[in-house]
Order: sequence, then C-alpha cells, then structure tokens
Amino acid sequence: MASRPYNRLPRPVEKILSEEAARLSLEPRTLRTKGKSGQISLARRRAAVRLRSLGFSYPQIGAIFGLHHTSVMYMVRRSQQPQQALKDAMDLYIMRHDVESSNEPGTETAPSDRLQGRP
Repeated sequence: MASRPYNRLPRPVEKILSEEAARLSLEPRTLRTKGKSGQISLARRRAAVRLRSLGFSYPQIGAIFGLHHTSVMYMVRRSQQPQQALKDAMDLYIMRHDVESSNEPGTETAPSDRLQGRP
C-alpha cells in the first residue's frame, strides 16, 4: 500500500520539486500526481534522487509522491544505472529543445531526426 502523501511539504522538498518541474516547464504539483508521461516521470525520478541524497528515507519520499517505498527504490536504482543516466540526459535535452522550439512556428522535427543529428 502506498504511503499517505504529505499535505504540507517541508521547504527543501518544495524547492526541489519546483526546480525539477521548472526544468521541463511543468507545474510542481504535477510531480505528485499519478501521471506517467515521460516528462513527469523524468522530473519525478530526478527529484526522488535529489531527496534521497539529502537523507530522506524511501518511505518518506514515497509519502511525498504517494508511492510505495519500493517504487521509489526502483526509481532511484534505475537512475543510477549508467545507460539510464545517459538516456535521461538525452531525454532532458530533447524535452528542453521541444519546449524552446515550440514557440517558433515551422521548427517542429521528429524526435528520431534530432537523435540522428538532423534539424
């Protein structure tokens, strides 16, 4: 059973959630939803890793996100794998590029084109 989510978050937690959400142009509250999109899960995973490095326990992090502590353990362990870290960096780059270019008409390209170096 998932831990009960916190209603009021400590300031350091709010700051981390805000920073990670802002990196992908998300609202901080969306990291605490059940959303499973690539952007949300990437930001949630990065926030969980940062919280763990500050000394938060897996059950505490699970309570923040409304997840079972074993799900948090999986997220943190997954982000520590070298191939996953590289994939996360590429995803973050692509998502940032999408956000920056979404305001410029006619600049849409497929993600596969960007990965292959095509404009």
